[in-house]
Amino acid sequence: QQASQQSQPERVSQQATKRGEIALAVRKRVRRLMWERVGILRSRQTLERALREFEQIARASLRIPSRNFLTVATIIARAALWREESRGAHFRLDFPQRDDARWRVHSIIRDGAEISASETIDFSEEVGSRTPDVSKTSGLTSDA
Repeated sequence: QQASQQSQPERVSQQATKRGEIALAVRKRVRRLMWERVGILRSRQTLERALREFEQIARASLRIPSRNFLTVATIIARAALWREESRGAHFRLDFPQRDDARWRVHSIIRDGAEISASETIDFSEEVGSRTPDVSKTSGLTSDA
């Protein structure tokens, strides 16, 4: 059938199917990028490449669930790029050693801001709030 001969429910159904296929394709692509470039073995080069590809995907007209999925992946990749050390199961090929003197801190990421570090995060004053108190935010150095 041609588009002009289709009923309204048929057109809506096809549009929903196409949106679902796009959402599935976005999720598959982001998952693959996370595994291949942001996964357990990572480097500045692979992380920057993943972030460039995430930016490219973000230019598309995405529905909210796909946009949220992409946002979380981007935050993870940004934090991994920012933290220049290997810690736990996450290994930076370009920074193979753990560095407690510089990196024994929490990574704080806020929308529209650079990543910062804090030795402590106090959630007690923020009950019901989505933003922790980071008034003790410091530079990247730590005495711990």
